Amino acid sequence: STQRHGGHHPQHSMNCAATILFAFLLCVGMVSSQLEVSVSPDGQASLPVNDDATAAAMVQEQYERFPYPFRDADAQDSSLPVSVSPHIVEINHFLWSGKRDFCDPFRALIAGGGTGEKTVQLLRQLTDMNAQNFSIVHFDISRASISIAKRRVEALGLAGMVEFVHGSLEDILAHFVPATFDFIDCLGVLHHLLQPATGLSHLAQLLKPGGGMAVMLYGELGRTGIYEMQQVLRTLTHAKTTSWEERIHMTRVLLGQLPDTNWLKIVDSRWEDLNQFLNLAGDSGLVDIFLPAVDRAYRVPDILELIAEANQQLIQLQTTPIEFISFVPSVVYDPHRIIIDSTVSRTIDLLTWEQQATVAELLNGNIYHHYFYLLSPGNASAAQLNVTDLTQYPIPVHFNQTELAQKLTASRNFLWRYRGGTFKFRFPLGSSDVVRFIDGRTSLAQIFDRLHGQRPSPRCGIDQTTFISCWKDIFSILNSIQRLFLSIKPIDSSVQNRMKIQSQFMQGSVPANFYQTFEVCGT
Repeated sequence: STQRHGGHHPQHSMNCAATILFAFLLCVGMVSSQLEVSVSPDGQASLPVNDDATAAAMVQEQYERFPYPFRDADAQDSSLPVSVSPHIVEINHFLWSGKRDFCDPFRALIAGGGTGEKTVQLLRQLTDMNAQNFSIVHFDISRASISIAKRRVEALGLAGMVEFVHGSLEDILAHFVPATFDFIDCLGVLHHLLQPATGLSHLAQLLKPGGGMAVMLYGELGRTGIYEMQQVLRTLTHAKTTSWEERIHMTRVLLGQLPDTNWLKIVDSRWEDLNQFLNLAGDSGLVDIFLPAVDRAYRVPDILELIAEANQQLIQLQTTPIEFISFVPSVVYDPHRIIIDSTVSRTIDLLTWEQQATVAELLNGNIYHHYFYLLSPGNASAAQLNVTDLTQYPIPVHFNQTELAQKLTASRNFLWRYRGGTFKFRFPLGSSDVVRFIDGRTSLAQIFDRLHGQRPSPRCGIDQTTFISCWKDIFSILNSIQRLFLSIKPIDSSVQNRMKIQSQFMQGSVPANFYQTFEVCGT
């Protein structure tokens, strides 16, 4: 595997010190992915099952009774924040190096769309830019969830713009012709399958050559405490057959009486986040976390093994294997952002990027979700990203460039908070002069011309070589935290001003920007 847009690159030579470091970290923390199967189709406690049909029935029963994510079907979605993943600016950056034009034909599959969160977000982004040649398919195992998603789309006045299909990933190939989708969103689905590699293989077969996929899987370490609680609940429900209502009540009682030493409560911020989520998500959220039908957690090596196993199946079918592109946000998979000691850092340099990502996950210990991109090779538009191509537009996502520039004028030190942890960055001299022009509508060449035309020229605008050096460092930081991407097309200012979403996506470090999408088609 290679990582085309991340900060790690394959290196296959290791010396003894690197081997010892990696082996030690594996010994103290590495285990295979956990698989938990806990309830039967009638909601009663059951022993683990080992056949796909029974597991699928259990998962379906769970989400028919508890559609997820919890959403009031009649609630207004016009102000729904568009999250970073899968923001189409990010999708375009990682899968197509910023070169896709979404005004051209585009077919997307939301695999496991649930109650429609990602479907509505993608639909809004495409309709806001007046795209005419797209189609979105919402696919889910739960009819109850599909019903909610349909009503949400209808409430937006966009009925008929999404195709809704009921089914499971196990039988998805019976619903669609292979090689027909440009993009597949599969967030939070594969970890509910007994055979996730087969599910991934099925999805890969639906991608067009050059198409790509966004995937999210549960992270084992960041969910420490959740699986221990699941085990407690399975033990209690095996001792006495209980209904859904009793199990939900039992879970809430246990959460209310946990000792302070419990894994869920050790970190105050995580405990507060969990309680806030459960208050908002209700029974659906509680069941999804603590009482799931099938639940599998992953670490980095497990994910790479999953992809390899899916590719083996694709090769046997004489189908092109999928290519791993990048984890996001990439900074949390980079041990150099954690360990600053030069001696240890040089040892880390000798590890492959897969090993570096594994080490970073073990050191951080807080990756709750693994987000990553996969590509089906076969399209020239998916060429390697060229950060130094000055014809491109740097697109800020969920941050205000003016306020960030002001902060960098005062101090080049920059903090980014992630699930209770903090990453420290230091921007290069003169960064504020560049950042203030990153508005999504000004190309890199135009930014350089503006700086170079000033008298005297600011540091990053002295000459093109110096500008590119400054820009690469700025991009490396902001792209690693999913806040800056590249595109051959600018964003549209009218959309930016129309959708006033004020979410603190920079988690207190940088004020949020308004929702953005590409310029309106036909203009």
